[in-house]
Amino acid sequence: MLIIINTVAFLVILYSVSYMKKFTAKSRYYALFLLMRAGMNGVVLTGDLFNLFVFSEIAAISSYALVAFGGEAEELEAS
Repeated sequence: MLIIINTVAFLVILYSVSYMKKFTAKSRYYALFLLMRAGMNGVVLTGDLFNLFVFSEIAAISSYALVAFGGEAEELEAS
């Protein structure tokens, strides 16, 4: 499962390099994306229920911020 998460994340990063050229806050996007990926990896790797909750919250909060990323009216309305 860990291989699948990281393979998909790698492909998304490759695609987003060209897509993110029109945005100015690239560093914020990549930081949020890597935080979301770390949360997903933590969900797979954790051994107890408390850390499962913590890692799922990390992934959820950072993915919410990624949905709101960009600042255009349509993007903010979707979140």
